[in-house]
Amino acid sequence: MPISVWTLRAEWTLFFDISRILGYL
Repeated sequence: MPISVWTLRAEWTLFFDISRILGYL
């Protein structure tokens, strides 16, 4: 897969992690 795909996946993962942390706050 292109590196861009993995980059997008990493960004989405961080986005969901941040959203989850904010949700707990």
